[in-house]
Amino acid sequence: MLLGRRSPRSLLPLAMAALAATAGELLDRHNALSLLGHWHWQASLHDWVNTLLWPSLLCLLARSGRLDTALRT
Repeated sequence: MLLGRRSPRSLLPLAMAALAATAGELLDRHNALSLLGHWHWQASLHDWVNTLLWPSLLCLLARSGRLDTALRT
């Protein structure tokens, strides 16, 4: 168990990271449209994917059981 007494295999941390990344990109979209008049959705998608890369990998490792093994050694 980690912080919040949830199993490392829980998808809740990944969902929260995705929610935070989406909220950040929505704010970026709002700012870009109001200041520049256009939105670079490719850059936002790139940022979103980069933000979720490590949380996704850690979640996959935890769900496969490899994270527990790595933390014990």
